[in-house]
Amino acid sequence: MDKKLLASIVRDNLNKNNITKVEAALPLLIDVGIPRTLHYKALMAVADSYYNTNGYHIAFKYYHTARKFTRNIHLPLQKLTECLNNFFWDNELVFSTSDLNEVLKVIEPLATLLRVHSKPESSELKNVYSTIKRIKYRIDYTAPNVPETKVTFRSLQIRDAFYTDMTFEEMQTELARLVALMILTDAPSEEPEVSEEKKEKSDKPAKKTKKPKADDNKE
Repeated sequence: MDKKLLASIVRDNLNKNNITKVEAALPLLIDVGIPRTLHYKALMAVADSYYNTNGYHIAFKYYHTARKFTRNIHLPLQKLTECLNNFFWDNELVFSTSDLNEVLKVIEPLATLLRVHSKPESSELKNVYSTIKRIKYRIDYTAPNVPETKVTFRSLQIRDAFYTDMTFEEMQTELARLVALMILTDAPSEEPEVSEEKKEKSDKPAKKTKKPKADDNKE
């Protein structure tokens, strides 16, 4: 397909908020080579659509891809951590220890990246560290040790989106940049580890206005 024609179709559907058609066009965008800014807008629009219907595991994939098409990665990083925050708190009592370990593999490096691109006192940073602390508590004390739960597949989708959507060279570059930035920044102070089940919900970060529940068949 002609590059200008495809770009025109994507812009038109974005303006009309035809997100289904925008998502259908995404596989063609890299092959045809439309402008990076338009590719970014398309990915973010599709991701927002899933996020707004609680399809956090799918939104995560698109936000993660979108951050490769912009130099200002703060917004994609913020959205990625919000996806993980909401995914965890919506399913806290369902996760097994293995599910939570998969989520932890993703949320910890994202928190480190967000720390670099956010102010230490920002609410988004406090929320993600509160979630990490709660995940670790659940792993150590209360999460069931079972082979599979209803969120296992979605947890693995999130892990795979984070680790397999990057080439080996991209992962090396990202790691090197991350290590360099960590040397130059101080970690935000963290509260003491939760020691009693009484704090079951007290650490829960405030969520945005609750959107209608999505159908689990979006997997």
